[in-house]
Amino acid sequence: MLLTMKSGCSGSQCGACAPAIDVTVTAAGGGPVADATITGGACVAETVSTRCEIQNASPETFEVTLAAPGYQAMHLTFTIEDNRGPTTCYACGYVPQTATATLSLL
Repeated sequence: MLLTMKSGCSGSQCGACAPAIDVTVTAAGGGPVADATITGGACVAETVSTRCEIQNASPETFEVTLAAPGYQAMHLTFTIEDNRGPTTCYACGYVPQTATATLSLL
């Protein structure tokens, strides 16, 4: 997602927008969850956990499902808040949300 620079902010620098939703997922016994999915996003298994992200989101409430073969699905609700304001030079349009989740075996 590209950042929007408002007038009066020349010379300001800002990195890329953080994911709107970022969930760290582990298996009940510990470790990453292979082949995990999240509604509207993507998951990547890392060394000690799985990271699931939804990159861009409009301010609203999202109901997402974390799932993986052999695990019970988990439903999560996130409320994405608007961060666009008159004093914000660069605005992604949302306040990023983070969570942790543990998936249990079936």
